Parts: sequence; structure tokens; C-alpha cells
Amino acid sequence: MLMIAYALLFVILLGRLWYIQVFMEERYKVAAQENRIRIHRVKAARGFIYDRGGSPLAINLPTFGLSFVPASLLRNGYPSVEDFLRELSMEVSIPYDEVCRNYKRRFYSNYWPVMILDNLTLVQVVDLRNWLSSKPFLSLEVDSRRFYPWGDLFAHILGYTAEISERELKLYGNRGYRGGDQIGKLGVERVYEDYLKGLDGYREIEVDALGREVSVLKESPPVNGFSLVLNIDRHLQKVAYDALGENRGCVVVMDPKDGSVLALVSKPSFDPNTFVWGIDSWEWRDLVGNPDRPMFNRAVQAELPPGSLFKVVVALGALSEGVVSPSRRVLCTGSLTVGNREFKCWREGGHGVVDLYQAIAQSCNIYFYTVGRELGVGKISSYAKRCGLGIKTGVDLDSEAEGFIPTAEWKKKKIGEPWYPGDTINFSIGQSYLLVTPIQLASLVSAIANGGTFYRPKVAQLLQDEDGNIIERFNPEVYWELSLPKSVIDEVRKGMRLAVSDGTARALSGEFKAAGKTGSAQNPRGKEHAWFMGFAPYDDPKVTIVVLVEEGGMGGGVAVPIAKKILDFFFRRYGYGSGKA
Repeated sequence: MLMIAYALLFVILLGRLWYIQVFMEERYKVAAQENRIRIHRVKAARGFIYDRGGSPLAINLPTFGLSFVPASLLRNGYPSVEDFLRELSMEVSIPYDEVCRNYKRRFYSNYWPVMILDNLTLVQVVDLRNWLSSKPFLSLEVDSRRFYPWGDLFAHILGYTAEISERELKLYGNRGYRGGDQIGKLGVERVYEDYLKGLDGYREIEVDALGREVSVLKESPPVNGFSLVLNIDRHLQKVAYDALGENRGCVVVMDPKDGSVLALVSKPSFDPNTFVWGIDSWEWRDLVGNPDRPMFNRAVQAELPPGSLFKVVVALGALSEGVVSPSRRVLCTGSLTVGNREFKCWREGGHGVVDLYQAIAQSCNIYFYTVGRELGVGKISSYAKRCGLGIKTGVDLDSEAEGFIPTAEWKKKKIGEPWYPGDTINFSIGQSYLLVTPIQLASLVSAIANGGTFYRPKVAQLLQDEDGNIIERFNPEVYWELSLPKSVIDEVRKGMRLAVSDGTARALSGEFKAAGKTGSAQNPRGKEHAWFMGFAPYDDPKVTIVVLVEEGGMGGGVAVPIAKKILDFFFRRYGYGSGKA
């Protein structure tokens, strides 16, 4: 019986040995290898961001982090990871729950280092030196974080970086991201993330039973990210930011010959550095709960009625369709009755008899009420779309809004009402259900300035490596053509020129020969929104500008003086070109 028992045990032992050595061979081989070999990631440096003149707008600052390999804890006297984390939280005075969250979010493998603490200051590192000396399994690592030296000045252009979220890890985990990595969250930091982030390297090292380094088996150096040079002029951006003052609104300045965005300001703004180093919950609540929406990029996201700026679209359509000629005159008495409703001009008493040029220059509502009725809602909507409204420009910033161009069919389907003559009246002066974005208007006025070509607005200019070699240049890209006779565009340009020399935008007159159009858009929640769009010099446009002041009132009295300050600086900096006003 004993022999049978021994034989049975021997068979079980042999079976177990076969299971371990044959069936489980690969698993234990991998485990042994992982226990002997460590892979240490060497992070690539994120590329810098510069303005067109080479001034740094986003750089990296060194910071310290603490990492450990979970598999090394047991042999160093810790029964579990939780025991170690509890001791660590007391030592660094960080809540245990927060330390645990860091661990769970960044854990990859028992044999891979986990960055358990980051953003440690030099003072904290010095305070921890004695404690660290008794913990050989802990590694002090030098990392880096983004720093934006100009704070809120470029926030809506640059965006910011922050720690990758769990959702982003699921989406981009196959692109080399790990828990704890920084990733672009907004602005060009997000749009050009793949170019800026670089490619991490690694060190494959052999360790002994205590986890100490024995030798380096293999190394692969990191490839740092490319630096991004923008079309933005830092000095012009500062002037535009200051010119907007405490107003809520935005400014877009572009080169009409290639679509380069020279300045883009949205106010109020925010400090992107707050997000990089970790934002408190109360700070986040204050930001997202602020009724002025400081994180909202008004230049590309605000959808508002353009008011009288839309009159140039109606003028282009009416001229193209032969509804009016430049010499046709309309009597403005200050009001126009349509059905049982009276529609007024902004000037009490009216403008008298006006032609196309005077109607644009003086922003006469009655003229455009008349022309709009003859043109009709269908044609107005069609020309609005031909002018790039209601269509995303494709600017290289995230979350661009589309705007909205209403039609009679849309109103019937959506609201259940027919399109009334009064709707056409309001539509003719940029009201009704019409919504546009400032960047769309910047593209439109650029197309009027250059003769009809819509260039895709471009914030980024080029990519370069660490040695300054150009890797890629973002060339001008045409995305739309106005497809109207040059003579038609020229007639509208003449009216816009008259608006500056002797019209609602006369405050823009100065040492440069400019053209433009003012606007005041009705706002159901308060005072009118003040608009201005224009270009200069008139004969050879070098620059276009759009100014929006939310609830600012009259465009000529509020938006135009802001534009003048910006254009004065632009021409002092870049030269006047052709002629004076």
C-alpha cells in the first residue's frame, strides 16, 4: 500500500513538473526575464513654440519625480503596495487617496517603473533626501513640464498641456503614451501634438535580486519633438490684447495674400500654466462657471449675427445678379413699411438719396432692405455661402464653429413657419437667424482685399529640429474661391474705402489708406455687439482685421478705434506701403 501511495505521489510530482516545465514554460520564462531585466523609458523633450520672430512662447522647465518598480517592494520588506503608499503619503504629506489614484492611473506592469509622484520642487527633494537614502528601490527622476512665459496673452492660440486622461489613454495608448504623460489639450499644443511630443527612448538594464542595476544591455536614445514656429507676431499680439482692454470680444489680424494669422486675441483669457502644474477643483469650477467664459475662444467659436458687416455680402450678390448697379439710388427717409411692420434705419430721419457706395459707407439700412427684398432669401443665402459663411475655414485651432445660414426651407422644417418678408428684411442687414464666426469674417474680408481667394487661415508657419533645420513649411492653402467678377468685388471695395474716408469708419483715417465696414448687431440679451472688418493699404492690401466687442454698442465708435491702434502699430512695424489716407 505504501509503495502504491509513493508511486501515486511520484506520478503527481512528475505531472506537476511537466506542467511547470513544458506547459507553463513560456510564462515563467517571461516572468524570470522581467524580474531580471528592467526597461527604463527615456522621455523625449517636447518641442518649443516660437512666434514668427523667434521669441519663445512655450518652453520646458525641469521638474522632479519619484518612481519605483512594484515587484521590488516585497523583497524590500513591504507586504503590499498599499503599505508602501501609506508610508509614502505620510512622508510627503500628500493624501493617501491621491497617491493611490496616481498609482492606479500610471501602473503599467509589476516590472516597469511607476511615476508615483511628480512636480516635486527642489526643496521637496532636499527634504526627502534622508528618507530616500534608505529606500534604494525608489528612483529620483528629472522630468519636464511646459511653461508659458507670456501667461494669458497667447492662451487661446497655444492652449496648454496636462496629464493624459484615462479616456485619452484608451484612444492613443497605441501611440506610445503611458499614464502620467503630458499631452496637448487645447490650441496648437493639441493640433500639432504628434509633431511636438517626440519619440521616447529606452534603457534596457539587467538587475540583481535586490533590483540594483548590474549592466546596461541595450539603449535607444529619445528623439525630441520638433519645434513649432507660428505666423503670430508677439508684438502685434500684445498691442491687440491691450487695445481690446477690458472688453469682452476678440481680434483677428491676417495677411490677405496667404492666410497667415498674425494676431488672434480672445478676451477674457486664462493662464495656461495653471493646468500644466495641476489645477485645483475650486479653480476649475471658477473657470468653467465664469459667465464671461474665459476659456471660450471667441475668434473661432463665437457664433453671432454679423449685423451690418453682412451688407457687403448682399452688395456682392445684388451686383452679381444685376439687381442693382453702383449708380442706382434709393431714397432713405429713415423707415420702410413692409406689410404692417415698420423697419427703421439706424439714423433717425434717414440718409436721403444714396447710391451703393454711400449705402456701404453710411451703412444705410433702407438701401439694403430694398435691395434684399429684390434679391430674395434664396439668393442671399446662396451668396452668403459663396462668401465662406456657414462653412468652417479649417483654421489650425481646435473646436472651430460652423456658423449658420438660414433658408426658407430650414425655417419651415425647423420652426414650422413660412419665411416672412420681414425675415428677409432682417436677413439683409445681418440679423434674423444668421450666425457667423469672427474667423469666417476675417477670411471674407481677406478675399475681398485680395480679389476673391479664400486662403485657409494658418496659425503655424513651419516645423524645425533642434539644430534649426526646417522640417516642414506649411504653405498657403486655397480652400475656396469667391468666383465673382473682379469688377463686382472692386465696386464693394470702393464702398468700403468711402466708409473710412467719409463714412461710419472715418475714425480709422490715418497715415495708411484703409477700407472697411462697421457693424452693430442686435443682441436679445443686452447691448448691441460692435463689429469692424477692414483691410489696408487699399491699393495693395498687406493686412486685414476683424474686431468684435460683445455688447460694445456702435461698431464705428467702439470697434474702429481698437482697429486703428492695431493698424497704426502694424504699419509702424512693417511699413506703410502705398499712399496715405
